[in-house]
Amino acid sequence: MDPEIGFDSPENMSMSVDFSIVNKNTRFSSAYFLITCAACIFFYGSILKFIKEESHSISQIQKREIRLVFQVLLSFFAQFIFLIYFLIVHAYTLLDDNKGVVETRKYWPITYGTLSYITPFTILIFNRDVSRNIRNLISKKTKDGISESLGGSITVQRRNTGTMLI
Repeated sequence: MDPEIGFDSPENMSMSVDFSIVNKNTRFSSAYFLITCAACIFFYGSILKFIKEESHSISQIQKREIRLVFQVLLSFFAQFIFLIYFLIVHAYTLLDDNKGVVETRKYWPITYGTLSYITPFTILIFNRDVSRNIRNLISKKTKDGISESLGGSITVQRRNTGTMLI
């Protein structure tokens, strides 16, 4: 951590950061996300080219891999949102617009939250086992005669042995 970063007062606890530090950090973050997004675009383009050329002879294993690629594509969109955010903040730092940086920082929770919200949904959408189990849980149908109540208790129904409440 840079020694120039501190708090303006113990009562307020607002961070006091030299603008050159903000500029340096946003420059590095922007460069990182620009490079990784460019690499992702290149690799996804290569994968799409492969799919287009080899679509007639794709095996079952390759189909699963393609499904995984599309699952990770949603995470790439979240990374792309990070790139846009850091490019905007970096543009404000280049213009020495402190107010613009502060206004943009208000959107950090939304920017960071996209990755947190996208990941579980990609698992639910693209993972067949998890999505099947969630559908079964919602419809209250599970294997071996076990039905689950959404009210907090689980009722286990066994064949020929009666019902037991857990």
